[in-house]
Amino acid sequence: MKTILTIAATDSSSGAGINQDIKVIHDHNCWPITCVTSITLQTFNKVETHCEIPNCFFKKQLNFIFQNFKIDAIKIGVINNNFQITEIKKFLKKVDKKIPVIFDPILNSSSGYTFLKTSYSELLKSLINYITILTPNKYEVEEILGSKIKSIAKSVENIKKLCRDYNIVVILKGGHLNINNKIVTDYIIESNKITQIKHKRLNFKYTHGTGCTFSTALACNLANGLPLIKATKLATQYIIKYYTKVNNQYNFSYT
Repeated sequence: MKTILTIAATDSSSGAGINQDIKVIHDHNCWPITCVTSITLQTFNKVETHCEIPNCFFKKQLNFIFQNFKIDAIKIGVINNNFQITEIKKFLKKVDKKIPVIFDPILNSSSGYTFLKTSYSELLKSLINYITILTPNKYEVEEILGSKIKSIAKSVENIKKLCRDYNIVVILKGGHLNINNKIVTDYIIESNKITQIKHKRLNFKYTHGTGCTFSTALACNLANGLPLIKATKLATQYIIKYYTKVNNQYNFSYT
């Protein structure tokens, strides 16, 4: 059984963050190891507040995990401050370079709540050399590029240059692109090629934690030895299946 480390915040609604990651990891027959960055209070559609883990204990978590567990893949979600960035960087320097590191670059919650106290450019600059795959949505890509997406094709080419410069893969999730289209196009952008994955747009009432779910499912698939394209397709299929089931079986209250 493969072991997946998730470095992220908790979620009191259990629909996103580490709480969701644990469910996804179990669904993929892997074992979750957790490092908490902050504790949040949130409902299914808004974050009320969060409390950052004290620096000394955050550092202790990462050191303890490195000393006691064999990790097969790493997923990174919410990061709160420069101290956490520095400690994560130190940790990633020590781990086996063959381990896939997936970073879901969460800047704000869907309701606009801000978790990160430093600039996004500083965060990316600090960690990009130790990341295997970035999984941004439209708004996060705009932060990466420093400009609004006016032409998808041009933006994808700009991201491709980033992939060449830093030897990473960027999976641009297409849910917020061309929102009137009935088909969603996701882009797997590598240094030497671009692969499009198309799937039907599904409009769910409950969508909390989709980004966390995708990046964690992807980490599990890669840890299980699947190639990138197949791992991405299966992660997308998992999201569709999971959110179809959740929306059909549960009656969520929205506050």
